[in-house]
This record gives sequence, C-alpha cells and structure tokens, in this order.
Amino acid sequence: MKNSIQDGLRIIAAMAASLLGAMALPAKAAEVQFQAASPLQVIELFTSQACPFSDISDKNLASFANDEGVLALTYPVTYWNYTGWQDTMSQKTFDQRQSAYNQRLGSGWLSTPQMIINGRKAIKGDDPAMIEQALAEASISPAPVKIAREDKKIMVRFMDSSLDPKLVLYMPGPISVAITSGKNAGRTLSYVNVVKALHPMQEENGLYFATLSEEEASLACAILLEDRTSGEIATATRCNP
Repeated sequence: MKNSIQDGLRIIAAMAASLLGAMALPAKAAEVQFQAASPLQVIELFTSQACPFSDISDKNLASFANDEGVLALTYPVTYWNYTGWQDTMSQKTFDQRQSAYNQRLGSGWLSTPQMIINGRKAIKGDDPAMIEQALAEASISPAPVKIAREDKKIMVRFMDSSLDPKLVLYMPGPISVAITSGKNAGRTLSYVNVVKALHPMQEENGLYFATLSEEEASLACAILLEDRTSGEIATATRCNP
C-alpha cells in the first residue's frame, strides 16, 4: 500500500512538472517583443566541390546573396564524392532535399548545379538573367510572420496552419576550399551561405520555437515557411528581424 501511494505521488509530481514546463514558454514568450518579419525570396543551390560545372552557379549565387530581399543558400551534396574528391561540406540530407524537390517538380535525375527558386521552380543557375526571370515567375505572396530572438531562443508566430516552419543554420561565408584531387584538382572554389543544418521547429499553443546550441548560436540562421502539402516556400525571414 505504501509503495502504491509513493508511486502515485511520483506520478502526480511528474505531471505537475510537465505542466509547469509547458506553461513556461508561453508565459515567457508573452513578455518577448515580437516584430514583423521582412519577407525574403529563397534561392537554394545544390552544388558539389567534385562537380566541374558548378563554379559558375556558385558565383552567381554569391551575387544574389548581396540582395537584402533574397535568402541565398548553398547545399553541398554527396553523390559526386566517388569521383576522386570528397566534398568537405556535403551532407546526405541535402541529397534527400534535392531528390524531394526533383520528384515534385519533375526535374529528372539528380545533378549539379541546380537552383530551386522558392521551392517552386528548378533551373541550372548558370545564367543570371534566367535566375532573375525565375525569381519573377516563382515569386511568393508572403504570409504575415512575427519573429523574436532572445539569446539562443528563436520564436515565430503566424496564422496559416498549412505552413510548416524550418530553421536553417548556415555559415555566411565566403568560404574558400582548395581542391587537390578529382576533376577540380588545382582549383580553389568559393561558397556563400553554406547550410550546416535544417531543423523542424517545436510547436506549443500556436507558438513555434527552437533553442540553439552553443555551436548553432555562432551560425547565421533563417526561417523557411513551407507548405505542408506541396513543399513550396510561402515566405522566409532571417532570425534577426
């Protein structure tokens, strides 16, 4: 009987702690000053240090990265690593993201370079005029978003339940890499806004949030709001409103 009472008290205590934890974030969030987010168009470049054809698109992305209305992101992929050079920044998760885009957009086989504009249009990215045209054709009508950053905590509010927020962490660059083998041997390639991680955000009472680690807090970050069904990007914003 005594053990049963003690077990019951432990369960009640655990439930109380859980409830207090659930109440903590909204209560604290209510004290935070949220600001309207500046909407951005998004260019995602899938590239590889082992690809001899990506250099022009890498440079083109760098030129658009200077546009305050554009979020330009570099995703180094792994599927060319067998050709004699291991891309020093590549991740299989980026292969998977590109594959998901290609399946939805009917873009055929995975290849580099490839730019995805606002999650809606796929182009090679070797012609700045075509990038400008794609940005116009795949332009977005951004949903209103409010964002707050408090030290390592990022908080986002928006009203459209069809959207799914993703936290993207990246190195702003430029980053130069000397290639010593493979098809680009002897070249030094340069990259901007190389993505390190792309995370879902937690949700509580209509508030989305993420807490950064010490390492993540040293990176630049942005929020992508993707349509839960189509994967199209409805809007994006940098973490510092």
